[in-house]
Amino acid sequence: MNNLFKNTRILVVGDVILDKYLFGEINRISPEAPVPVVNINEQVEKLGGAGNVARNAANLGANITLLGLVGNDKESEVIYNLTQREGITAVFLESQNPTIVKSRILSQGQQLLRFDLEKSVSIQVGKSIVSKFKEIVQNHDLVIASDYGKGALSSVSELIKICNDFKIPILVDPKGDDFNKYTGSTLITPNKKEFETIVGQYSTLEELESKAFGLVNDLEIKYLLVTKGPEGMSLFNSEGVSQHFKTQAEDVFDVTGAGDTVCAVMGVALSSGNYSFAEATALANTAAGIVVKKMGAAVIEPFELERAIKKDTSKIYRNVEVPTHICRTLKTQNKKIIFTNGCFDFIHAGHVKYLKEASELGDILIVGLNSDSSVNRQKGPGRPINSFLDRAVVLCGLSVVDFIIEFDEDDPLELIKAIKPDVLVKGGDYAESEIVGHDEVKKTGGLVRSLSYYVNNSSSKIINKIKNYNE
Repeated sequence: MNNLFKNTRILVVGDVILDKYLFGEINRISPEAPVPVVNINEQVEKLGGAGNVARNAANLGANITLLGLVGNDKESEVIYNLTQREGITAVFLESQNPTIVKSRILSQGQQLLRFDLEKSVSIQVGKSIVSKFKEIVQNHDLVIASDYGKGALSSVSELIKICNDFKIPILVDPKGDDFNKYTGSTLITPNKKEFETIVGQYSTLEELESKAFGLVNDLEIKYLLVTKGPEGMSLFNSEGVSQHFKTQAEDVFDVTGAGDTVCAVMGVALSSGNYSFAEATALANTAAGIVVKKMGAAVIEPFELERAIKKDTSKIYRNVEVPTHICRTLKTQNKKIIFTNGCFDFIHAGHVKYLKEASELGDILIVGLNSDSSVNRQKGPGRPINSFLDRAVVLCGLSVVDFIIEFDEDDPLELIKAIKPDVLVKGGDYAESEIVGHDEVKKTGGLVRSLSYYVNNSSSKIINKIKNYNE
């Protein structure tokens, strides 16, 4: 999917923020006041605000320029280094105010406190954005304006006019109680609270549509996308057409940055020229359902979108390169990866029971599947009965299997070294010391398990039984 977006050029403009996450443990109450004492043991810094929009879009493969304001301080250096790491072209104008910083203290997965460092910028500083924007905007296919109400977009109406003059679409994530400044935008993406602040509360679908189309007409915009959290999203256009999308979120851990992800996915999808507004909204809705399961201002990974959209077909990999990247990402989300392997020439009851038992040892079950030539070397002439792809497709039908990776060697040792599973399992006809890769997994703190062996369930026995029956 990131290949689909690699030629898109997007300019993200808005309030650039440094997000800090301080993780710690609480073991006592302060003797100075009745408050918990948090012993900080980890600090994470991420791009926030418009930076998080840019980060999400860049992660999907788009070419991103980020235009915003930062102070002359160490925090601005951190932000610049983060943009370099993400492959984002940074165009930062210096403000006399400090770089905006939002710091959060967390313990045991719960946010305890947030403290912000920020000052409003002058209108004149906001106008400096306009001058630089006009200078660079024509090198881009689409603009995303991320307004966090900190002053960088104090002259957003001028940015919109410039985009319209150059016939460049501009998507706006709005803020505040005055949406008139967004008049003429291609698309605005308020959440339900922001939308109701402008048009008043609604209680029925008819009221929502009436207020939404009224806002579209008043602001002379082409599209309005209202994000409604657990209620999904609603898209409205200037032709009087509305479309409603149910939420894709099964579990919500943290909604921080979900709006940024929506804007980023809408932007890269539309700028690619391969998606209509409705299709881009469906994609953004799926992406939002994924990022709310993550902590903080998280990014959407291309493979996560592919898995959500393509379902079974994206489970199969013919080499280890992409799965290795996937595994690294999953580990940052504290997902426990289980690995097993086999030929799986005939999927029988023993396989199903065994794979189900294996899947219960962690979060993600990866199956290393022997290539056809590998099976032939091990099993002899006439094997495999079913080709690699046929065997992989059947395994895809089992809900407990998350990924299938082909390997051509006689054993999966190199594959195990590459993906570094947390749990290595095989059927009970193997002692743990006989399981290929057991030393490598144990060295990294992983577990090795030999699971139950189901008697009279083997592909070879089934094949011989069929042959004897035919004779």
